[in-house]
Amino acid sequence: TPYAQVTPPFYDPPAYLDARAAMVRPFLDPLPERVFFSFHGLPERQVRKSDPSGKHCFVQADCCAAVGPANRHCYRAQCLATARLLAERLGVPEERRSVCFQSRLGRAPWLAPATEEVLASEARRGVRRAVIVPSFVTDCLETLEELAIRGAEIWRENGGETLQVVPALNADDRFAAAVAQIAVQGSTWLAAA
Repeated sequence: TPYAQVTPPFYDPPAYLDARAAMVRPFLDPLPERVFFSFHGLPERQVRKSDPSGKHCFVQADCCAAVGPANRHCYRAQCLATARLLAERLGVPEERRSVCFQSRLGRAPWLAPATEEVLASEARRGVRRAVIVPSFVTDCLETLEELAIRGAEIWRENGGETLQVVPALNADDRFAAAVAQIAVQGSTWLAAA
C-alpha cells in the first residue's frame, strides 16, 4: 500500500527559526533602519478558506496577532508569527520591522501590505538603509528578480540608498538539519485510499 508523508506547516519550529536567524544575522550588523520580512502573497479569498466558521478571518482587526485554535491553519497568522519570532531572535525591535507580501497577480484583493508599496513608502518617509528577509526557502525569481532587482530599483527611485536582500536558506546545512528534524518529529503517514 502506498503511503504519503504529510508534514505540518513549519513556521515556528526552533530549528527552522535558528537556521533562518543564522543566515540573517550578518546583515544586521549594524542594525539597519528597517527590516522587511517579505512573504509570498495569497488572495484574501484563499486565506478566508482557513476559517470555516467565517467568524474570525478578516473579521477581527487582530485576527492574526497570535496563532490559536481559530486560526491555526491561517497562512497570514503563520507569517506574522514567523516574522515576530525571527525578529525576537535577532533583536529587531518592533518599530524597526515590517511584514509585507509579494508576488501579487490579478485584480482580486491579496494579502496586504504589498512589498513593493512598503518599499516605496518607507523610502519616501526617509528610511535610507534596510534589509529585506524573504520567506522563501530557495532563491528563485521572487527573490532574485522581484526583490533584489525590481525591489532595489523601487527603493532607490523613492529615495532609499541601501537595500540588502538576505539569501534564501537554499542548501544551508542548518536548514537541512531542521527539515530532517521537522520531518521526523512532526510528520504523519497517510495510507492511500
